Amino acid sequence: MVKLKGAFGYASIAFIVIFIVFSDVAALSALNGMKLCGNVLVPTLFPMMVLTGIAVRSGVFNALARIGNRIFKPLFGIDGKYVVSFFIGILGSAPTGALAVKNLSSEKDTDGSSSALLLSSVVSFGFIYSVIGIKYLDNARRGVGLFVFQILSVMITAVFLRPKKRCETKPNDLSVKPEKISAAVALSIRDAATNMLSVCGSVIFFSALSGIFVSLPIGEKAKLFLCPFFELASGLEYISGRFSPDVTFMLASSAVGWSGLSMIFQSISVVGGSIPTHKYLLGRALSALICPLLSLGAINLGII
Repeated sequence: MVKLKGAFGYASIAFIVIFIVFSDVAALSALNGMKLCGNVLVPTLFPMMVLTGIAVRSGVFNALARIGNRIFKPLFGIDGKYVVSFFIGILGSAPTGALAVKNLSSEKDTDGSSSALLLSSVVSFGFIYSVIGIKYLDNARRGVGLFVFQILSVMITAVFLRPKKRCETKPNDLSVKPEKISAAVALSIRDAATNMLSVCGSVIFFSALSGIFVSLPIGEKAKLFLCPFFELASGLEYISGRFSPDVTFMLASSAVGWSGLSMIFQSISVVGGSIPTHKYLLGRALSALICPLLSLGAINLGII
């Protein structure tokens, strides 16, 4: 582990040199990341984060958590309360799903919350349908299919990586004690603002990094891998129009399964050090393999 940390340290020094050499490209790419934050992420994600915090702190989802316990405990080995973060992640975004997991988790349930982070921190339906399906794939039906395959892939992965020790939760533990509305609103705004800074910082950094690698003379195949590896949206933009619709769909499936280091670290920055993230990282890597397999099966069967 010490050697690994040392390797990351030396790699960071190498990247500093690369950023200096390609400072113009890095600056332009970082600016594009800032525009993405200002024009898209902050207006849409910040209110969702605030509302997510208020909803969880109000205890309004307690009944849903009890129902979810009948599904999530036998299937994934985790508390049913995390069905709340699962739906929030699907409807909102990866960071909002991660924030819901953080608000619902406890110190005694780190293994379960790690699995919940994998299930909840996903690429949202709105992004996959409108941006990937319509803009990049030019096929809304395939956008819907890609969202379904992503959810199936993380669910399959979560079953494989389920906690070894089955959680034994008392009914009262599934309930969130409601807070006063004034405190819930104030704390939710504070947490959302702090987390929004982390999310935007991740987007700007990985946008700059992705822009540098696109400009390097490292070969087309390397760029096809590295661009989606670092940042999902810019990676899909690079892939779009270069291959046949089926190949593009397969590459997009793998990219969505992974979701990009930018989105991954958006979620990690939200949960901070309160939740172990090794299972989340491994799960996204496995999802990047499972999701295109599901897409390939759907293509061969003529479903999509």
